[in-house]
Amino acid sequence: MTGWEKLVSLVQNMTVVIVFILIGNRLYPSLIHWNPSMRKLVIGLLFGAAGVLSMMMPIHAGEGSIVSIKNIITALSAWIGGPISAIVTLACVVVYRVYLGGIGMPAGVGASVSAALIGILFQYSRHADRRHSFQLVNPIAIGILILLNSLAWSWMLPEVNRSYMIKHYSVILIVMYPLASIFFHYFMNVEWKRQREFIVDDITGFPQFKPFKSSLQKLIKTRTPFVLTLIHIDGFKTISALNTMAVKNELLKQISKRITHWLPEGGSACRLEGEQFLICLVDPTKRKLPEFDSEYWNEMQTLLSSPYLVEHQLCHITISTGMKSYNGEDITIDRMLPHAYAALKHAQETGVNQTVQYHEKLTEQIRHRTLIEVYLRSALKENQLSLQYQPQYELQTGALRGFEALMRWNHPDLGCIPPSDFIPVAEETRLILPIGQWALRQACETLQRLAPSPSTLTISVNISGIQLLDEQFPTQVSNALTASGLHAERLELELTESSLLDTLDIAERQLKSLQSLGVRLALDDFGRGFSSMNYLRKLPFHLIKIDKSFIHDIGNATEHEVTGSMIQFIKQMKYGIVAEGLETYEQLTYLRKLHCDFAQGYLFGKPLQDNQLSTLINPV
Repeated sequence: MTGWEKLVSLVQNMTVVIVFILIGNRLYPSLIHWNPSMRKLVIGLLFGAAGVLSMMMPIHAGEGSIVSIKNIITALSAWIGGPISAIVTLACVVVYRVYLGGIGMPAGVGASVSAALIGILFQYSRHADRRHSFQLVNPIAIGILILLNSLAWSWMLPEVNRSYMIKHYSVILIVMYPLASIFFHYFMNVEWKRQREFIVDDITGFPQFKPFKSSLQKLIKTRTPFVLTLIHIDGFKTISALNTMAVKNELLKQISKRITHWLPEGGSACRLEGEQFLICLVDPTKRKLPEFDSEYWNEMQTLLSSPYLVEHQLCHITISTGMKSYNGEDITIDRMLPHAYAALKHAQETGVNQTVQYHEKLTEQIRHRTLIEVYLRSALKENQLSLQYQPQYELQTGALRGFEALMRWNHPDLGCIPPSDFIPVAEETRLILPIGQWALRQACETLQRLAPSPSTLTISVNISGIQLLDEQFPTQVSNALTASGLHAERLELELTESSLLDTLDIAERQLKSLQSLGVRLALDDFGRGFSSMNYLRKLPFHLIKIDKSFIHDIGNATEHEVTGSMIQFIKQMKYGIVAEGLETYEQLTYLRKLHCDFAQGYLFGKPLQDNQLSTLINPV
């Protein structure tokens, strides 16, 4: 062959590589979703076709001998797809090489078999050390090894053919084998890996949202009924904050495996950001989906909420679920998702392990929430917010202990908006920062104005987790005390357990800073969460406020004992106790008998305006 013919043959072989790469990249997004064995089989067929094609455009190295990139292709098939791909590719290549015949056939077959073994060896080494599996050294090493392998098998050729091949084609082989290997490696490993990251979530193996959304759009296009289900893993952020990334990822893997096990035929799932999963259940009959089946979803909740064993520790979670059904109506995925989120939000507000199906009233609730957000942005500036003060009394002496400041919002159009409606919105929008700072200053100034020193009356102010995480919060508390002149020990900051869940370490640091100022710290709504005992041991609280639900249950024989045991436990831990929601004399008698320290509730009085406090502070 002339130099020009050699160059043409080299270009033809590299063209085979490029064409095959383009075909592989085109098919890979579909291959991702196939089961592993079928995917490896297809990869083997693709590489086999490329190997056969390269032998159709060979470089002739004398009578009966050819030079092609089939051995590189066979080795890379084994490296990427493992033994299954190697066997399929090898079968294609060997059958065609035997078909071509010639004196170089035995050497060619032997070289292909040993090339497959080299590829399998590299494949196992890649699993053993994934950190270096995609470095450039591996494809170059494979190219050189296959070159040496081919030269070794060339000793089976007649001396004339062998000498001719080495003399005239050694330079081409030295260039072609490593170069072809690098091309294959880059596109079949680097590009495929990049595509996989775009299409599939590496941790769970579920599709990413974009391809998942495309599949939903196809269902809408064919008007196939389905249920879109949004699942939120409650408590996941707490586990993430208290553990390593490895624990977090392993927990996600186990959750996804349970979802996969639970999914019926035709169902699919994807993981959204963080701790949310989106599930689609399809009705292939195209009949209208049946009504919501609570037993079916309860089965899922039970499965996903069962404890997880992750790195020798048990992890407990709960889930909240929002559902939106599609029954062939004119709607888009972009409109369905907010409905699912609205249902999820309602489920979270209802309690733990709740499933809510979307209905039109939820849309009204969303509109109402939007109005609240819009009006709340100007509420502070327009003096619509105010504080009311509920008295707290010492149970053994009947003396006034102090007050809890409670925020109120009276809007000119919406009327009196309950805190349960606007406080969550304030937290989500971070408006709680300026509002909370105002409430803190207002409460301190009011108590100092109405009951200046030497009075020891206290003022309790509720603090959001958003405020606590603000680095400037201890400074803001100090400034409020300085501006009002109130002694630090007369200010009590109340935090709910839920405000501490996600960032326990930061909360501990902030609470210790507040403690150093001299203010008192109270854990509010004690008993509602599952980790209260942990907080009592780790965080510097002075006072525990028992949730009103336990006080209301006094009189019920079983709950009666639970409340009593809780109070005794807190007393043993040397904390002060405040009972919330006191409404009956029976409750009062029982709490006094248990030596509960303080109480507040409608039995003693409703929350009052600041101009009504003087009669309590300075009785005639």
